[in-house]
Amino acid sequence: MTYDKICKSYRENQDKLEKGHEFKWVNGEKKYTCDLMDKVLLKDTQKKRIRESKPVELFEQFFSVDMTDYMIDASKENGLNLNMDDLNTFIGIILVSSFNKRKSQRDYWAADPFLSCEVISSAMSRNTFENIKSKLKFSKTKDENTDDKGWRVRVLLNKFRKNILQYGIRRTAMSVDEMMAKSYARTSLKQFIRGKPVRFGLKFWGLCTADGFLLNVDLYCGKNSIIGEKLAKCALGSRVVLNLLKPFFEMVPAGQVPQFHLYFDNYFTNLDLMVHLNKLQIKCTGTIRENRVADKNVISKTSKRGTYVVKHDKNSGINYITAMDSKLVSIISTAAGVTLLSDSKRYSSESKAKIDIPFPQAFHLYNRFMGGVDLHDGHCNNVAPCIRSKKWTWVVFIRLLQAAIVNALVIFNACGDGQNKVGTKEFVMSIAKSYVQKSQMRRNIHKISRQSKQKKCKNCSIRTYNFCEGCDAYLCSPCMKKDH
Repeated sequence: MTYDKICKSYRENQDKLEKGHEFKWVNGEKKYTCDLMDKVLLKDTQKKRIRESKPVELFEQFFSVDMTDYMIDASKENGLNLNMDDLNTFIGIILVSSFNKRKSQRDYWAADPFLSCEVISSAMSRNTFENIKSKLKFSKTKDENTDDKGWRVRVLLNKFRKNILQYGIRRTAMSVDEMMAKSYARTSLKQFIRGKPVRFGLKFWGLCTADGFLLNVDLYCGKNSIIGEKLAKCALGSRVVLNLLKPFFEMVPAGQVPQFHLYFDNYFTNLDLMVHLNKLQIKCTGTIRENRVADKNVISKTSKRGTYVVKHDKNSGINYITAMDSKLVSIISTAAGVTLLSDSKRYSSESKAKIDIPFPQAFHLYNRFMGGVDLHDGHCNNVAPCIRSKKWTWVVFIRLLQAAIVNALVIFNACGDGQNKVGTKEFVMSIAKSYVQKSQMRRNIHKISRQSKQKKCKNCSIRTYNFCEGCDAYLCSPCMKKDH
């Protein structure tokens, strides 16, 4: 089952995924007896290899040599002759700045020892770092595509998406959501979302497992961008979900699809998408906006918490559940219904304490498995470097670095015994040390070799390379001019 095969039946002007479907809503739930667990699909040999790997080795599996080679070649077109050692040192300094922060980038190379960072200044000079930062490129001239606003990072992004699938779809519970990377760059890609923790920035679509492992990612370039071009007339949420699920349908055999379950919020959820994914045998659950369902569930706003009404569609088996929490919340699901009711902790003003209130099973599953993308986004914010740039391509580059670190951390801890977990800071420090310390060793060796070739000036004892054959002695430049 491939994405191309799924899209074959769609016409260019088709505005529905399942245009001919008729909904027949009846009271009561469609009962699902399957036990939806978050199964780990990694083999024991894979777990052992992951656990025996160093943090930097896992990081380089996601942010691979293929990506850094491409950046080096692209930067040559901008007049920057960069080698792999210098780029790794550059990345190491960026990672150091995520846990050793300064008010200004130049403070790391300050003359004042109370302000400077010896680790960074001894690894690379300030001028070299700033030169790399200003000329580093993430695309080549041949990559230009006027139909794609994100073409400057598209190749790098595609290489990263390929890397993160090397372990396959490693867990059965997945979620789709949006992520924001903070940016004030002057670009049409910048988004503003009121009420979000990050209001201004670049928006990414993400598909994650429940533990925060990123399975697929894409940059939002506008509702009329090339994303889902075969479904241009369909709802944006449907196009995003199908585009993110493309590698899933290409990798997972059709017989294994029913064991997976997917979650998304009301931005993406609509009945047409649920019917379509149900036909593809993947179970889905999502909150839904009231105006997207013609047949409403009626509940009084004065009802007690836990009160619910449920209907289901006879033709598709979709459960439509509305329950009273702090406000009315509606969920549609092809994975679960009302039974068994599960208790949730809620604060009661009458008892002045938290009490258990029974809620439908679909609500319990949604709350349990929906937060994967938010968890990944939170980990990324924990390793945000303080070195910034005004270029929007820099924001994407940093986000890929963060995502590679988080994926490496999540899979490393997931393959352990569950007790000796590694923290985010400790993991990033290990990667940064391996890059920066290699550079320090190279510079020290180079410094020693240079000093071994230097001799003291005959007159003033300053070390110099200048040898005067007429005087048969080493002379520094001032003494050379004075004596000759």
